[in-house]
Amino acid sequence: MPPHPALPLLKKLTATAFLAIIMLSCNTAADKPLHNFPEKIQEKAVRLPNSLTAAKQITEEDNDCTRGAAEPVIKKSVYPHATFTLLGDKVNGIETVTLNNGDVLTINNTGCESYVLRFRFETARFSEPVTDVPFWYKQAATLMTELLPALDVPIDIKEPVDKLVSHIDAQQATNDTNLKVGDEINYDTNGMPKSITLEKLEQLPGKKVAVTVTVIVGPL
Repeated sequence: MPPHPALPLLKKLTATAFLAIIMLSCNTAADKPLHNFPEKIQEKAVRLPNSLTAAKQITEEDNDCTRGAAEPVIKKSVYPHATFTLLGDKVNGIETVTLNNGDVLTINNTGCESYVLRFRFETARFSEPVTDVPFWYKQAATLMTELLPALDVPIDIKEPVDKLVSHIDAQQATNDTNLKVGDEINYDTNGMPKSITLEKLEQLPGKKVAVTVTVIVGPL
């Protein structure tokens, strides 16, 4: 009797199924070592933040400033309308305020290794020309002294103002009128270098004069 027509096909299917079982077994065996793969991913996930942290630390070290970001120094309780802007570098700042005496004050709060405050007063209260430097030294001391009660600064501002006054008094006591714009009055307190400077005098329109006084503490 001839074989049933479906028998060869059944044999082929059986052989194919058997081969598939063998291949599945081999693949399963080959897959077993991969059970550690998620752990490898986890190890990388653990290491990655460390690498990012290190990179961030390097960046922060490159951009780090000893004194930190600038903050307002005008007391809001005295001048609630004072405005402060932290610049794009997130370190330096500018503060502006119109004082009760009518003067307009701009404070540049800057520095990295040192703490630097640059006070620029625009005033029309005095009529003397900017060429009268001894007169404007006295007025610079007056402007800063008047401002002291409105300041909240992490450094002692009264100390450099007192140094400015004593410097002027010493010049007058010796009849030395060789006061120059831009001369630094340097001093040292507990090993910390400090200075105050009548940095600039500018004649402005409308009989106004701009007086810039700079205080520097540091390097910190």
